[in-house]
Amino acid sequence: MTNAPKTGLCYCGCRLPTGGYFATNEGHDGQAASMLHFLKWGTTNIAEILREEGFGPGPENRNLRAEATAAGWKPRAEQ
Repeated sequence: MTNAPKTGLCYCGCRLPTGGYFATNEGHDGQAASMLHFLKWGTTNIAEILREEGFGPGPENRNLRAEATAAGWKPRAEQ
């Protein structure tokens, strides 16, 4: 659930009209995620950020997918 209001304009900043949060079928949600990543972490690779948070392959690390799924995340195709 989100508290973000649906304003009728895309949240990525492109100002395209939308019925939700992002322009449909344009990948604007992915672009917004990419821009936010850049603003917060610069060009740091996502794998390095995950590693710093304790996630990664192998039994010694936390499992990102398992924790996200347990928290209620679903792949886009299942939403």
